[in-house]
Amino acid sequence: MSWSNPTPEEAQEAYDDAKSKYESAAEDFFRYKNEYETYGSSLSSAKLQQNAATVTRDLYQKRLEALDDIIKMLQPMGDMDMKVLGVTTSAQMTEMLMKGSIYCDGVNAPSIGDFFRSYSVANNTHSAQALEEFKKERNRTQINLNEAQARMNSVGGTMEELISKGQAAYDSMNAAQKTMKSCAYEMEHYKKYLD
Repeated sequence: MSWSNPTPEEAQEAYDDAKSKYESAAEDFFRYKNEYETYGSSLSSAKLQQNAATVTRDLYQKRLEALDDIIKMLQPMGDMDMKVLGVTTSAQMTEMLMKGSIYCDGVNAPSIGDFFRSYSVANNTHSAQALEEFKKERNRTQINLNEAQARMNSVGGTMEELISKGQAAYDSMNAAQKTMKSCAYEMEHYKKYLD
């Protein structure tokens, strides 16, 4: 068959073939367009999920840091114990300095060191219990932080997959559109030769 001067039968056959290809490409185009839009919508949703997971992870991270600071302060020989030791030492020194100046016949003066004595965190049941509760809370927070990070990683993988599929749908949509244009050109060309 000749492109430049086909017979009416050849032109009809070529026209029908181009029309069939055009219609098939048009169906593909709209199917890929719908897929592309669906992937775009899903990607927007995944971005929102990732942002939420990022905020959650950051909150757990800050909470973990605050708990670490508290635990460090309450640990044996931590900041709190050092302050308690300082108070106890000051009270004992005050007692030694003032012991000779406090005197009353027949009355035993209370020990200033004992009166102002402070117990270390380990020796104070309330402080020791609080320290253990902070450690438990730190463990729970670490688990939650790990879960938030896992959610972020999972959503990140989903986003990469959606981007890849969206790009493939976009490329297929463009290929279908090119086929439609070339078939439309052929149909227009062969239309001139029909009876």
